[in-house]
Amino acid sequence: MFFDHPFKWCKELLGHDEVDARFRIQHKHIGACHFDGVSQVNQMTGRDHCDLQHTIVATIAGLAEPDFVHAIRTIVDFLYRAQVLTFTSSAIHAMEESLQEFHMHKDSILQVGVQRGKSKEISHFQIPKLELLQSFGCGIRNVGSLIQYSADVSERLLITHCKDPFTHTNRQRNSFTEQIVLQLDREESIHADLTNVLYMEFDDSCYVDPTVDWVQQVAPEEASHFCGPRTFHNHFLKGVISDDSTTAFHITVKPDFADKSSNYIAMTYNLPDFPHLLQNYIDGIPGDHDRLGGRLLKGWMKFRLQLRSHHLPTNIIPSQRVQALPPSTEHLLRKCDAVLVHYMPPCGTPSEHFAHLTTITSGD
Repeated sequence: MFFDHPFKWCKELLGHDEVDARFRIQHKHIGACHFDGVSQVNQMTGRDHCDLQHTIVATIAGLAEPDFVHAIRTIVDFLYRAQVLTFTSSAIHAMEESLQEFHMHKDSILQVGVQRGKSKEISHFQIPKLELLQSFGCGIRNVGSLIQYSADVSERLLITHCKDPFTHTNRQRNSFTEQIVLQLDREESIHADLTNVLYMEFDDSCYVDPTVDWVQQVAPEEASHFCGPRTFHNHFLKGVISDDSTTAFHITVKPDFADKSSNYIAMTYNLPDFPHLLQNYIDGIPGDHDRLGGRLLKGWMKFRLQLRSHHLPTNIIPSQRVQALPPSTEHLLRKCDAVLVHYMPPCGTPSEHFAHLTTITSGD
């Protein structure tokens, strides 16, 4: 949906060269794809589509009219809201409101002439995929989350159970199907036998990868050449926990620099007002904290941030790396990741703010 219509509208409006240039200069973030060019790509993975959606609104801002940007933002909001795993009545209502808001501003897309078919401009929105979006709210109320009907699993199985095994056959039209089935049957039998052997050798029931555990038993020196399911750390056990216990921060024991003054950080990170802001922060802490003013600092270039699931707080989400690199020959203006800060004042209403993380320091 996104790649076939909203993204094509943006490419038609900005032009292929401008779109490529804007994606090329975007900030590189760990865990997201950095595109050198997108105008000539005809097919992408679902993950690439998600990465495009993350930045498409900011990419077209400045060249597109405000109503056009508004229309793209609302359709992207709708697509995000439709893909969540757990819905509430308010979540479904917010999703439907995003779609209604898109219809209120969709005329701006026709006004700039970017709604095109294979050979000519189209002056209407009689598109089956767009019409289908109207039924999402009713469908979710009747059958639950739509993500359960995603084709991602079947597309992945097409690769692992058809395309990859095909490379091990003789590639003859009249016999490759039987060869693939025989190969998959043998792999399943081996997997089952390894599982039974492990269950007989170990009394404790736990989740294991049979292949990796079998290799560790018969050839421990070769175990490093095999990869099992990837696990992630629970930083809520030993990390720094936020006051509301929804966020965990993890930094390395050894900092990237230590015993440095605030003036050193101001020069290294090109933050001339850092000493003044640090002193204002110290002065705002209740009590006598004069001793903190001259304390030397230590700092890190990165840390890991981990959250809990919004709908299932008992579930933790894999952590993400957040960077704050000083200016260098490669990044003249620093390399700082953006974060969303939930601010809870001593009195008043909590609020959210976007911020660039410029430095990570501690006085302990």
